[in-house]
Amino acid sequence: MFFTHLPGRRWHLVRRRGETVLVEEPASHPDFAFRFTPAAVERLAALETDDVGDFAVELFTCVLEDRESQRVDFRILAPFTTLVRRGYVGLLLAAGPKLVAFGAARGVRTIGELRRLVARMREEGRAEWEEPSPDEAR
Repeated sequence: MFFTHLPGRRWHLVRRRGETVLVEEPASHPDFAFRFTPAAVERLAALETDDVGDFAVELFTCVLEDRESQRVDFRILAPFTTLVRRGYVGLLLAAGPKLVAFGAARGVRTIGELRRLVARMREEGRAEWEEPSPDEAR
């Protein structure tokens, strides 16, 4: 996980004692890479809902955002089978009809279409913002 206002620093989420914690260090084998802008963080934090579907739709809306200042950059690193095994597809389904409708409106209506989308996104390769800082490269 990267933040545009904290260049060269890498973060990841871990579960500790039943809570999700943001840790400043690179993940050893990440499934995804995200880069958040301050405006995207504010936008997601401002959601007043406990509904995972609302949060998922807002997150993916930020991923598709045209304005760079509002966007969440996103890349899938793990293969589809790994994502299924680790429960991410189940999480998408648990988000319910809001996320299903969001995906369908953008051409992802079946598990097969989701698998093909993941494969296409994985082909994109490492983004410039994922490159290690000069200190990390040593």
